[in-house]
Amino acid sequence: MATLVLAQLDRLSRNAAFLLALRDSWMRFSAVDLPEATDLTVGITALIAQQEREAISRSTEGGAARGQEPRDEAWHARWRRGA
Repeated sequence: MATLVLAQLDRLSRNAAFLLALRDSWMRFSAVDLPEATDLTVGITALIAQQEREAISRSTEGGAARGQEPRDEAWHARWRRGA
């Protein structure tokens, strides 16, 4: 059986269904940040990662809904100069 070694399990995917399907397949995980992870902790981590993804998406959509313009290169140049 193959083992996938990761720095952080939640960086593999933020899609719980994908991670759970992978967990249930031929793939085993070994995460450096959580080496003692069991099938239960992999499942919980997958669900938390998906929840984080959804929260980030809502936050991003909320900014767009408030009419915030995307920052262009001129804005970044001014920010770097401290203006």
